[in-house]
Amino acid sequence: MTQKRRSQEYHQHLKDVICQIGNEGVKAGKYKAVEREKKIWITDPKLGCSTPYKPEVHFTTKLTQKLVMFEVLDSQLRDRNLIIADIILSYLAPHAAKVIFIIPDKQREDEVYKLAHTIGAILEKKGVKTDERVKPLVYTISRDEAKSNGIVDILKGFSKDDRW
Repeated sequence: MTQKRRSQEYHQHLKDVICQIGNEGVKAGKYKAVEREKKIWITDPKLGCSTPYKPEVHFTTKLTQKLVMFEVLDSQLRDRNLIIADIILSYLAPHAAKVIFIIPDKQREDEVYKLAHTIGAILEKKGVKTDERVKPLVYTISRDEAKSNGIVDILKGFSKDDRW
């Protein structure tokens, strides 16, 4: 199997599992909606222009209408600029509460975490307004874990620990 094919399967399976967990949350009354690859518009009302941001999956919380966004980074790990773009767009998304980056390589976890926190701090210092400071989370889920029967339990464990 080619590297590209493995990356696509990893992405697809994780998106399926994340949506499954989100839909369980909708039934339980925790989330209002679960969206898969739906555009979130980042708008500047003064300029009258918008930029689309399309996370892999996002949940809208029922109580606060905040967004919990998911980015599965695999092939993007080869290009730091793609990671930076996802981080910046997630911080600028309206009603953003958390952005969860899922990566297959434990060795890159610290790098993604530091990038997210550094960019967030710089945006805040430069006066970029958000509803609240977006909380970035980075989870390592290997390709083997993603395929396992326990992947739902792994993600549910993360959701309880980090309250999403």
